[in-house]
Amino acid sequence: MNKFHLIVPTKNSYKILNKLINSVKKQTHENWSVIFIDGNSSKEHKDWLKEFCKKDKRFFYSKQRKIYQGIYGAMNQGLQFIEKNSWVLFLGSDDWIIEPNTFEKLNKNLKSLSTQNLDLVVCKGKYFRLNKSFYRNSFFTKKFKDEEINLKTFKNLLFRGLTPPHQATLMRSTIFSAEYKYDDNFIIAGDLDFFCKLCNKENLSIFLLDLFIVSISCGGISSRNHLKRFSEVLKSYISLFDKLFFIPFLNRYFLKIFRLK
Repeated sequence: MNKFHLIVPTKNSYKILNKLINSVKKQTHENWSVIFIDGNSSKEHKDWLKEFCKKDKRFFYSKQRKIYQGIYGAMNQGLQFIEKNSWVLFLGSDDWIIEPNTFEKLNKNLKSLSTQNLDLVVCKGKYFRLNKSFYRNSFFTKKFKDEEINLKTFKNLLFRGLTPPHQATLMRSTIFSAEYKYDDNFIIAGDLDFFCKLCNKENLSIFLLDLFIVSISCGGISSRNHLKRFSEVLKSYISLFDKLFFIPFLNRYFLKIFRLK
């Protein structure tokens, strides 16, 4: 039975955590845990989170250490608490699992794919506005459905300006190492940087699964700080594509402007 770990960075967000918490507690597949890595939150938030985690041991609280900076540092810290050969999802405080049988569906699919020794399983998500109205679907590409792709194809999709939906991408615990982790110098686009970094990993195995697994709230820092996002996206593409960085960069924003993704 597959184990799912959800790593959730938090900061003064206890008032909006119930939707995420309830969506996980309702899962019909019960082999999971939620790891909260809390930043410099108020006493009220920390007390609430600690008390909640005491009552349900499937939820774990850890104070973010100073050596782990920002959201992506919190994600790296959360990796200390996952089991070997398990699966990891990174969610925000205001995200939630889409249906009560989502983990059950994932477990069933992963069992059927167990001989393929996958590293990433890229699924789909749904974005919602702050008022909870539906905004758009989030997916890597429409080209493939329920299909394994190789590293070359993965890199080509990134070159076309496409990006896996971070919150809807299952990652096997074994892909993480000192070399392959999030760069906590990033504030917004550390997920894109991480996917670009993985393109240097030999024999990376990716499966595209046509399944909606998570609801994602939009309207966070990445939607406000445009200049910072642009600079981090450029840095990510330069690291992978060198002098051709402008092609995926232009492709990315062409797709966004015309909503072709």
